[in-house]
Amino acid sequence: MGKSFAVIDVGSEETFALAARWIKNGGYSVEGFHRARSSGMSDGSVTEVYPASDHIRSLLAGLSKKTGISFHDVYAGISSPSVQVFPSTGSILISRYGREVSFRDIKKCVEIGSLARIPLDREVLHRIVMGFSVDGERLIRDPEGLEAVKLGVEVNIATINVTFVRNFSKSIAQAGYIPSGFVLSPLASSTRILSEDDKLDRTVFILTHGKKTEVLFLNSGNLENCVVFDEPIAKKHFSSGAEEEGDEFGMFFKVVSSMRGWQDMRRIVVSGTRTVPEEFLQYVEKASGMPVRVGLPLTKPFEDLPEDGASYAAALGVLDQLGNSKSKKRGETNPFKRAVYKMMGTLDEYF
Repeated sequence: MGKSFAVIDVGSEETFALAARWIKNGGYSVEGFHRARSSGMSDGSVTEVYPASDHIRSLLAGLSKKTGISFHDVYAGISSPSVQVFPSTGSILISRYGREVSFRDIKKCVEIGSLARIPLDREVLHRIVMGFSVDGERLIRDPEGLEAVKLGVEVNIATINVTFVRNFSKSIAQAGYIPSGFVLSPLASSTRILSEDDKLDRTVFILTHGKKTEVLFLNSGNLENCVVFDEPIAKKHFSSGAEEEGDEFGMFFKVVSSMRGWQDMRRIVVSGTRTVPEEFLQYVEKASGMPVRVGLPLTKPFEDLPEDGASYAAALGVLDQLGNSKSKKRGETNPFKRAVYKMMGTLDEYF
């Protein structure tokens, strides 16, 4: 049996939790679900540490009792208006005379590309590889096996205010569990709401729930940019400063359309825990000139979900992100590849 763990997602009014277990092939098995009304937490953030700790303790105790599983590690979705995405680049010399790009080269290049100077008050949530370049030729998704002299990479680094992470970690630890990792919750939600066509395209994903509206720019499923508003889209707050009188969504759209990456987007998907205003959909479609549709949570065939399974979309998305990360690490530990790449690295030092 693989190691058991829990995933929590903090909604606007309730916190959703699931218990899972790692299985041999690097995948996971969902063992059960539980939900409870939030206390000290809201919309992916901790508002009061001690009530939040009591809430997490009670929630996970209920999950453990319902599933009959004991666990210590807890992963969580997290969100805040402080979220920022920093673009970064890096490159390495493969060989003076050129040779095949190895997995070891790719890993080294990504490490260098991820060495951006991040402010001390920020915590890195994700390092997302957007693409590679081989001898100046860009837009290469997987350079392994290609002949090259120089390999370059573009990396997006998603960050959040470090105090948000510390407060969440503190709440989990005081509840008696181990805070094992955090995932940007709107990114997690996107994996369960966007269709395969959306993920292959350049898509704007707008998620509105509770007091937050989260906007992601996704390029082939990878995070290009992100902004989190601390107000829902339908509030008059967005009309402040709008050019047209009575334009309820003017300021919101003005901010989003000025973000890095907007010009490359091709479609928009809007989703929310409550009904998305029809006038908002019409406004965005007219203002952007892009097709706009409402996105609904998607589930996988093998998952035995409860009747309210759609409510667990973000928690399941966190699980997907963890599974993808674990699969990548499994690929790095292949002993045969390690031996081959070590030999190739030695040759490069002398020739």
